[in-house]
Amino acid sequence: MLFRSERLAALDRYVGSLGGSGARDVLRSRIYAACRVASPDNFIWACDSPVGSGKTTAIMAYLLQAAIALGLRHIFVVLPYTNIVQQSVDVYRKALVLPGEGPEKIVAAHHHLAEFRSADLRFLTTLWDAPIIVTTAVQFFETLGANQTPRLRKLHQLPGSGVFIDEAHAAMPIHIWPFMWDQIGSLARDWSCRFVLGSGSLAKFWENPRILGEGKAETIPSMIPDDIRAASSIFERSRVAYRTQPEVLNLVRLCDWIQGEPGPRLAVLNTVQSAAVVASELRRRGVSTLHLSTALAPVHRKAILRLIRLRLKTKPESDWVLVATSCVEAGVDLSFATAFRERCRAASLVQIGGRVNRHGERSEADVWDFVVNDPLLPPHPDFRHSREVVEDVFRKAMWDQDLTALMTYALEQEFKRHSGEQKIAELFGKEGVGSYPEVAKLTRLITSDTRLVVVDTSLVAAIGEGAKVDWHELVAHSVQLWSNKVEKLALNQIGHGSELYAWGYDYDPKFLGIMAGVLKMEQIERDGYAFV
Repeated sequence: MLFRSERLAALDRYVGSLGGSGARDVLRSRIYAACRVASPDNFIWACDSPVGSGKTTAIMAYLLQAAIALGLRHIFVVLPYTNIVQQSVDVYRKALVLPGEGPEKIVAAHHHLAEFRSADLRFLTTLWDAPIIVTTAVQFFETLGANQTPRLRKLHQLPGSGVFIDEAHAAMPIHIWPFMWDQIGSLARDWSCRFVLGSGSLAKFWENPRILGEGKAETIPSMIPDDIRAASSIFERSRVAYRTQPEVLNLVRLCDWIQGEPGPRLAVLNTVQSAAVVASELRRRGVSTLHLSTALAPVHRKAILRLIRLRLKTKPESDWVLVATSCVEAGVDLSFATAFRERCRAASLVQIGGRVNRHGERSEADVWDFVVNDPLLPPHPDFRHSREVVEDVFRKAMWDQDLTALMTYALEQEFKRHSGEQKIAELFGKEGVGSYPEVAKLTRLITSDTRLVVVDTSLVAAIGEGAKVDWHELVAHSVQLWSNKVEKLALNQIGHGSELYAWGYDYDPKFLGIMAGVLKMEQIERDGYAFV
């Protein structure tokens, strides 16, 4: 039996070795202890402990003791973004692997960038045969809605498993949750599964009959006792202050403002172009600036993230700026002195708050909400309704409330303004008449029409010559672009009959990625000429 007391004891030792005696460390220990003794008889738990409070290990302690008590077959950890999977995998392999065991056979990483040393390991992971599987929300939830054999083969492993849905606020669009909530309920009641929904900005959508439907709303108990939740709430209010900039800013005023606040600073923009433009302007001014977004291929994002962590660890008070997109929003263990978040969603602002003064090491820290209006900083079309909600929350001075209550309110307001009721009805309607291909289509978490664009010239050449290229190497050195952008940039297709394209402009692996070429082209268009 792989889930035995020795593995739980190993986790206890790992958590104990982390040490620390500050207020944040004491709170983290109390949260771990509460989760470790939570009853395995409960089908579904909520865990709304704040960011940086050790949910990664605390909920694993619950799942391990539940697995021992109930004889569970697997433990799944479901994360919203590929870029934070490996971080959790590394922690679990350090904490849970016993002497003589192979780490990759005990804790498997399942996502499109995962690499395997052997075919056996690939098989173990992709069929969900490993004891502990860390995967993405896309892989997990699209499997629940699937109608094709490869994914349904994985589904056989789910009964009798424990599942931790981490950063549940970002797992999927809200209109898909009612359908998935039905699947979770069935797996819990009928197939002996146990679930935990965790997030530092958890919204209790399951209590809202408008979202789940009349008669379907329910109460899910919190794994965190009231006294610990109250202490956490007090600590959160002292850790960061959420503020809003009343002035609408252009590029110059935004950069002036960022430069004037305490560093190190994090600035998060809503679009890849906006992040690149702001990063370029700050660096032009002589400000030490790093940039992180999907304009960079995964292999280069990974290198920049290592540099960011090194700077924060070795020079925590240094004066520099990271300009990024939402790829740093959830689950990434970073701690800045100040953050700026272009207005989008209330949950996003809270998540960025988790990248500021993360462990309470500073006496005070600000998280700023702001709005921009500049031709070089394009608005994101998806955030119009949610931006209205953020404005409403600041106008009503609600940021001193308990964050779970605040997030639940914000989600309800977003749902009212951009109702998903028609989509919810369509999904249940297709299921009701057995139209499972349509169900699979409607439960896809990623529906964007994108193409894989290869930025590595040697890989482009190899593919063009017909050579066999490793898929993981290919994805690591590529970016995803909207199909209309591919057409606008007139990128050349590579490989006979493939959906691969070659990047044909400047690429900067250490700073702007493909935006180095895009911004150069846009400058030429604005000027009407170029020096050659």
